[in-house]
Amino acid sequence: MLYWGRLLVKGISMQQKRFEPKGFIKDSIELRKLKATEKNITIVDNTPTEMSIYSDPSIFDFIMRNFLANALKYTPRNGRIDITADTRSKPGFTVFGVKDSGMGIDPELLPKLFYSLKSRVGTENEKGNGIGLMLCKEFAIQNGGDIWVESENGKGSTFFLSVKN
Repeated sequence: MLYWGRLLVKGISMQQKRFEPKGFIKDSIELRKLKATEKNITIVDNTPTEMSIYSDPSIFDFIMRNFLANALKYTPRNGRIDITADTRSKPGFTVFGVKDSGMGIDPELLPKLFYSLKSRVGTENEKGNGIGLMLCKEFAIQNGGDIWVESENGKGSTFFLSVKN
């Protein structure tokens, strides 16, 4: 599957352009609204309305949807997810963050997270196949940015995506 994913990435031609990401974020939230409602999870979008980035819109959308789906998967009932955008911490880039109040990730798993086909079961036995974050990492790099995670076991995770301003 990893080989297939890498071939997929190499076969995609990036169509980078300037656009406003707010609509894509709103659409991602809307697509996951039912799951959020089922688990009584609050999703708060703190991204500015008047922001533009230089990226491939499809790649941006894919990564943000994956981050949000994972946050919902690993956040227990009555949890919270915050989506942010920061233009100051990494010069020349906007850094998007998707922070959850979920299970967190064991420290020993963090270095392998974007390179492993293993997937943990979610808080309500949601299943995954483990390829999503690998593809996100490859797509982000191909797009001129990166993704990374900060997490504490039992206290949640924040997944970050950097894209050009």
